Amino acid sequence: MKGYVVSNRSKVIEELRSLPQYKELFLTLVWKNLRLQYQSVVLGLIWGVVFPLLMSGIFFFALGSRLGSDFSDYFIFLFSGFIFWNVFASSLIQSANCMIQEHEMLKKVYFPRLLLPLSFVAAKLLDLLITLVILTGILVFIEMDIHWPAYLGVSLLSVLFLVLMAAGFCLSFSVLLVRFRGLQVIYPIIIQAIIFTSSVIYESNLTIENEVIRFLFQLNPITVILKPFREVIFFGEIHFTSLFMAFCFSTAICFSGLLWFKLEDKNLIDRL
Repeated sequence: MKGYVVSNRSKVIEELRSLPQYKELFLTLVWKNLRLQYQSVVLGLIWGVVFPLLMSGIFFFALGSRLGSDFSDYFIFLFSGFIFWNVFASSLIQSANCMIQEHEMLKKVYFPRLLLPLSFVAAKLLDLLITLVILTGILVFIEMDIHWPAYLGVSLLSVLFLVLMAAGFCLSFSVLLVRFRGLQVIYPIIIQAIIFTSSVIYESNLTIENEVIRFLFQLNPITVILKPFREVIFFGEIHFTSLFMAFCFSTAICFSGLLWFKLEDKNLIDRL
C-alpha cells in the first residue's frame, strides 16, 4: 500500500511538471468560464461582487444585535467572510459537474483532465480581486486602524491558501460525482451546510459554549483560512500560528485532492 501511494504521488508530480505545456489550453478554459459568467456584465457583477455585499447586509440587519455586539464592525466581519466563501462555494458548485458536462470532449481529446476543474477556481479570482478591492476601500473610508503592510501581505497569503483549498475540493468533487452520481442531488446541500459550521457569519469562540463542538467547528477549512485574515483586520497584527495552520490545512487539502483525482483519473473515461 505504501508503495502504491508513493507511485501515485510520483505520477502527480510528473503531471504537474507537464502542465506548463498546456498553458494556452488552460487560459482558454478560464476565458470560457469568465465569458459565461460575464456574458451579461450586470448579472456577472451581481453574482460575483454584489452577492457578498448583499448577504453581508442581510445578516448584519438580521443578526447584528445578537452576534455582532462583540465586534467593532460586524459588517466588515461578515463581508470579509462572504468574500472568501462566495469564491469557494461558486468554484465548487460550478466545477463539480464539469467532467460529466464535458464528457464528449474528454473522450475525444487528451489533456491533463485536472485542468478542467482548476479552470473554474482560476476564473473566480477576478471576483475575489474585485471584492477585496471593495473591502479595502471600505476600510479606508471608515478609517479603520489597520497596519497596511501586514494587511496586504496576509491578504495575498489568504488568497493563495483559498486557491489551494478550493483546488483540492474541486478536484475531489469533480471525480466523486462521476463515481457516485447520486451525490449530484445532495452535494449542494453539503456545500451550503459548510457555511453554518464555519466562522463566516459568527465567531465560534464567542458563540459556542461546548468545548468539543467549538474545537470541531474551528477545524472547518474556511474558518482556518479566515482567521489570520480577520486577525490582521481587527487586531492589526500578524498571528503566525494562524498563518501556519492555514498553510498546513490548505496544502494538505490540495495535495489530497490531487492524489484522489489521480487515483480516479485512470478509470474516469470508462465511467463517463
